[in-house]
Amino acid sequence: MSTNPVLKSASNDEIYAHYAGWWTARHAVAIPNLPVFIVHAGLIRAVFRAESWEQAGDTPSRWRFHGTIDDTLDKRYRGKSLSYVDIDRDPPLKNWSTGGWHLFI
Repeated sequence: MSTNPVLKSASNDEIYAHYAGWWTARHAVAIPNLPVFIVHAGLIRAVFRAESWEQAGDTPSRWRFHGTIDDTLDKRYRGKSLSYVDIDRDPPLKNWSTGGWHLFI
């Protein structure tokens, strides 16, 4: 579980500045307007829309997204739990992790 205090009371701009990159995004960069869920301690703290991606010059496997808050998704999911038991899915997700990169939910 993350103990990073940045997300507990941060503004959208602060969250974006701290978490927009650099990620090992690989195939995600090819998906147009990909929603990016920022998660801390099992809760969705913000949802952005990746409008474009920038590749790191010194580490080509790392990417940073450029985008803005997705108002619709942010209102719907901010504060929601990503705990495995809280996700209503049939069939249930296997090997779910509340940390790290999940291309598809």
